[in-house]
Parts: sequence; C-alpha cells; structure tokens
Amino acid sequence: MKLGVVVLPVLPWPEAARAWRESEDLGLDSAWTYDHVQWGGWVGKPWQGAFPLLAAVAAVTSRIALGTLVSSINLRHPIALAQAVRTVDDISGGRFELGIGAGTSGFDASVHGGDEWTPAERVARFAEYVELVDRLLTNERTTFSGAYYDAVDAPMHGARRVPFTIAADKPRAMRVAARFGQRWVANTVYGEVEAKCRRLDEACAEVGRDPATIDRVLLVDQFTSELSPRALEREVKAAATLGFSEVVVRHPLGGDRRTLEAFARMG
Repeated sequence: MKLGVVVLPVLPWPEAARAWRESEDLGLDSAWTYDHVQWGGWVGKPWQGAFPLLAAVAAVTSRIALGTLVSSINLRHPIALAQAVRTVDDISGGRFELGIGAGTSGFDASVHGGDEWTPAERVARFAEYVELVDRLLTNERTTFSGAYYDAVDAPMHGARRVPFTIAADKPRAMRVAARFGQRWVANTVYGEVEAKCRRLDEACAEVGRDPATIDRVLLVDQFTSELSPRALEREVKAAATLGFSEVVVRHPLGGDRRTLEAFARMG
C-alpha cells in the first residue's frame, strides 16, 4: 500500500517547505495540494496558487511524487494547465502527477463571472477538457476544435504524458476516468466508496478497459491530527480490501504529528 499526504497551501513558505520536506523524510510516497482560488475554512485567509507552490516544492525535495488533488476545470484553459504541468514536471525531474476533476459550483466556478454551468454541461466540458490536456501532453504541437475548448498549433516542447489521477463519482465522469486515467481517486467525505468502485468497474467495461489497469487512490479527507492511529489503520485496511493501492490523508500543519508518523509506518 502506498501512502500520501495533502499539504494545504496555506502556510508561509518557510513553514510550508518544512511540511513538504517532512512528508518526504517520513518516507511517504506522494504529497499533494488542493488547487483552488479559496477553500473551506480558509475563506478570507491566504491561499497559495498550487502550481507556483509545487514548483518551489519540487526544488526542495528529491524523491516524493508531487501533484494536485485535484485541479478543477473551473480555473484554467487546458493549454494553461498543460504548460503548468509540464513546467513542474520538468523542475521535479518527472515526479509530477496531475490530479484532475470536473469541479463544482461555488467560488471557483463563479469567480470568473458568466453563467453557471449545468451539471450536464460541466461533465461534457470535463470530458473534452481531459481529452485536450491528454493531447497537449502527448504531442509537440496540438490543434483541437471542440464544443467548449480550442487549441491552434499549441506548442508543448518536451511534452510528457504525466500520469492522470482522475476524480469521478458519477457514471459519465467515470467513463472519463476509464478512458484517460492511470489512477482514480475517491473521497471518503462523500461516502459510497464501495458503490463508486463498482461504478468504475462498469465504466471500464463500457470502454473496453481492464479495471485492474487503473490504480485506485482513497482520499481520507481529514487532518491526521483529527484521527487516531487506530482509526486510520482501519481506513488503510478497508482501502486494501476494496482494491485501493494508495491512501492519502491531510498533513496536520501545526497540529499533533503522532498520527501522521504512525501513518507513515503503515505502508
């Protein structure tokens, strides 16, 4: 079982650097951050940009995999996302993994203005967005004409198709994960994890893909300082039973480190 951690992008850089390096020093396999404009309990407080932060983290770490968990289609054009991905992947020496999801309504969706997308439009955009990012990261030049996104001779020199970790809950989004994902992530906060695993299997059958070729990541979306080692150990065992290959938790930031340290020993 691989183990990872989400480090929220809320700390001043000297403290943030210590938290990310701690994650690597503990022997964790991956370290991620959320990619938003603002989020949850941090409304009205500093919230760093994911990609500039990850570029800095890439420069002060050497082994641990780095990524977004997840980037939302709300925030950027696919060309801008692909360029940011390629840059951080280069700085990290090929350690970057792109977590990507359809996003939701709320601040990230409304901050740019314009009409709110319907659920049907959002999932249609998601499918097209992921397809275009896939093309951008596998070709030196890309021209694409879609219903929502276009690219005209877009350059991506040194492009590498980084692994995609795709967040999906519902059948149409699951089909996107089945087509393009090397990994799929489920969030425990929203429940129905076992049912979501079945839906992914069904989506793979629809597109003719062996579900065993998609690694499954379980995001236990809580700070480790809020969990006991025993409770987290139960989550890890349950994840293994359901076929997950990685469990990710939130770094405690300034909180108690004991559960995080115990978690790092569960791999």
